[in-house]
Amino acid sequence: MDIPQAYIKQADYHLPKQSGIATRELLSLDEKPTCIIYPDDYSFMGGMTEIEKHGLSIPNDISVVGYDGIYLSRILRPTLTTYVQNSEDIGKQAALKLINHIENPKEFISERITITGKLQKGHTVKDIKNTF
Repeated sequence: MDIPQAYIKQADYHLPKQSGIATRELLSLDEKPTCIIYPDDYSFMGGMTEIEKHGLSIPNDISVVGYDGIYLSRILRPTLTTYVQNSEDIGKQAALKLINHIENPKEFISERITITGKLQKGHTVKDIKNTF
């Protein structure tokens, strides 16, 4: 998938105001995106406000996806489609690495650890499979 550079906007974690500004910039483009992925579920709130200000409907006019899977994403209307992190496993791995570093301070090994999550299907992504 080729994504235009103009569609990539930076928004910091847990700052709805920044996500709202980034959403406004995306919605001002001549060719608006059909889906926006937010850096976290909380930041989506700023984007949702901006989408509503533009008179657009989620998911009919634009699809949105979050990241985190916080409780808020399940009580919003429409419920947010989001990627749910496995916070428990993230915490366990971080604790194990910290303990190992404390016990072996001179044996640092840089490594990448992948923790899987899951997609929480909500009602913020338009079903387009039957529109072509």
